Amino acid sequence: MVKDVDISILCVTYNHENYIRKTLEGFLQQKGNFSYEIIVHDDASTDGTTDILKEYQKKYPDIIRLVLQTENQYSQKKKILFDFLFPEVRGKYIAICEGDDEWIYEGKLQRQFLRMEEYPEVSLCIHNALRIDARTGESVLHIQGMDSGNLSDEEIILCKHGRAPTASFFLRTKNIKNLPKYFYEVPVGDDPLKHHCALKGQIYYMNEVWCIRNFMCEGSWNKRFQGNEAYSLDYFDKFAQYLWKYNQVSKERFEKYISEYQRTLFTLNLKKLVQKNNRIVVVEKFIQQKNKQYEQQYEDILDELEFAFFPKCIDYYDKVKEFIDRAKGHKGYIYIYGAGSIARQNAEKIREWGLEFDGFVVSDIKYNEPMYMDHNVQEIRNLLNEKQSSYFWLCMNESNKREARVLLRKLGFTNIMY
Repeated sequence: MVKDVDISILCVTYNHENYIRKTLEGFLQQKGNFSYEIIVHDDASTDGTTDILKEYQKKYPDIIRLVLQTENQYSQKKKILFDFLFPEVRGKYIAICEGDDEWIYEGKLQRQFLRMEEYPEVSLCIHNALRIDARTGESVLHIQGMDSGNLSDEEIILCKHGRAPTASFFLRTKNIKNLPKYFYEVPVGDDPLKHHCALKGQIYYMNEVWCIRNFMCEGSWNKRFQGNEAYSLDYFDKFAQYLWKYNQVSKERFEKYISEYQRTLFTLNLKKLVQKNNRIVVVEKFIQQKNKQYEQQYEDILDELEFAFFPKCIDYYDKVKEFIDRAKGHKGYIYIYGAGSIARQNAEKIREWGLEFDGFVVSDIKYNEPMYMDHNVQEIRNLLNEKQSSYFWLCMNESNKREARVLLRKLGFTNIMY
């Protein structure tokens, strides 16, 4: 007869020969008034990890269960936790720790267990960790400057104080039943698991260092992520898609913070593209692709980034010259929309390039002088009868640029560069 336990400790290993003994000992040293089991998944390790697991399983047959693969499942796009370990769980609660991390406090599980038992509204309990860089030996706190307590919506999504280590996760088993399909589309599952728990209740953080996270170990995800550009770009893209779906599932509860996270992901993606290709056509293609992919939901964010990244591209001059030449070809007039420092900088660029423009445009002349940098300053309403011949380059901060773009489109102007 299969006996239920209070806590199922889940461990994922692959080539963790140098760490797995400490990991297992960290599990076995736990003390408290609870029962537990240890379920370890080994993804066909090629070093001595499997032999060490078998050694411990033989020594603790009533506690340790092994799921041993003969063929690597991660490389086949399998989600180890979701596909192989969650179905094996017998505990009321789940604690997670990967095979290259280590629990260093014998009362860790007891403290988390008691918190969850006393507060049924808590769906996930996490704590701090010491992160050790395997390359340099440098150690830092995983989460900095945050007191114990329930996480805010902002902290859940943006992790402003640091991302919670997976080795600290302690959650209710009932909350991982029938996980949504989009979970399986994300390369890494710790953030989605946290996000999922946030929809089931509160996330409680304990500001205690109860584990070690070994960072940039050989074969680890973070090392593969930083060392493989194609992999990291694919991750950015898939995680952005996941956030879009999560935003819908959460009924836009985290809309503000998800948008900020999206902006960060797109920025990182664009930085890599610009550094590699250094061409505006690549940026434009990326923007068009993402706008279509996300059904215009993040159009404003992408527009901002497009404008921000244009100056970093070698053919920025060509872009502006093409816009001016097109205006002249249609006997149009080129206006810089704005009369502040950003407008001045871009007007100076045009002069440096030996190009010409016809003046400045603002929404309301009363806040501006009629002349600026030896050019006329006009109100947009004075050009309403010249919609086809007016060409605008929006040169202002992002919030004002959005307002100007909306205004111009509302008034029927179509020749806009930003």
